[in-house]
Amino acid sequence: MEALKIMLPTPTKITAVTELMDKARALAAQSKSPATIRAYRSVWKKFEAWCDARDVTSLPATPEVVALYVADQGDHLKVATIEKHLAAISQIHKMAGHHSPCQDQSVRMVMAGLRRTKGMAPQKKASLSVDNLKQMVSSLPDTMVGKRDRALLLIGYIGGLRRSEIAALDIENLTFVPEGILLHLVKSKTDQDGRGRQLAIPMGKYPETCPVRAVRSWLSESRSSSGALFIRLDPARRNDCQRLSAHSVGQVVKLAAALAGLDPDAVGGHSLRRGFATAAARAGASERAIARQTGHRSMKVLRGYIEEGTIWEDCAAGKLGL
Repeated sequence: MEALKIMLPTPTKITAVTELMDKARALAAQSKSPATIRAYRSVWKKFEAWCDARDVTSLPATPEVVALYVADQGDHLKVATIEKHLAAISQIHKMAGHHSPCQDQSVRMVMAGLRRTKGMAPQKKASLSVDNLKQMVSSLPDTMVGKRDRALLLIGYIGGLRRSEIAALDIENLTFVPEGILLHLVKSKTDQDGRGRQLAIPMGKYPETCPVRAVRSWLSESRSSSGALFIRLDPARRNDCQRLSAHSVGQVVKLAAALAGLDPDAVGGHSLRRGFATAAARAGASERAIARQTGHRSMKVLRGYIEEGTIWEDCAAGKLGL
């Protein structure tokens, strides 16, 4: 009996183990970005409601239930959206200690049929050409809002940035040098570990389209020296120091497009990034140089932009003499 007492963990050891388990759970929770976690929760609520309405179990769900869910959602959701739903359902099951039902052959076959039926062509936002950008920048008023939006459009375009990267910029991320701005991105979609990267924002040839001058003008107007670079502005043109969201970045692009007489429905926040890649390709920049600026890890995605930008270059059909 005495030996048994010696083998039992002491209260102090139990407390230490409990604290380590709590720490491990907290670290595991940080393995996904807040945006990803919100997306998982949103999808899971929909899946749970769908299962409840049909009196079937959502956790753990059988592959047959997931296959039926996919078939039902296929009537009104895009294939890409359903794939995101499956990713969320799969992750929720794994986090709960269950095998993912989404890997079952029955689910894969239903998805394959859905892809053949509906197709996979995504509805992409249009790329903005350099001329489009010039039109948009020149259409903005010389107000506080206009100066903010001009700086946002130019640095977003020249940097080949995602809208989330634009929204996440802090003034502390900018280092002004004689050549322009050294921009330090702390974290991005493909850098969830926060290694960060630097990119160059060079001085522009013309004052009206120079991103460096535009950023300096905006900082002078906003009188900000730290914190979020792009902030919300109230109707009285006074800042409230709250960071613009990624969605708001897209709205800025749409509004500027409308002011320039372009179709606002055809463009969005991603049009800046796509526009930079296609324009750089047309100007003869190498894949490596473009990827260094945009931070693309997938050359397949980047080549899609480049092919779009150079479709009229060395066109075989144009050599037929017809």
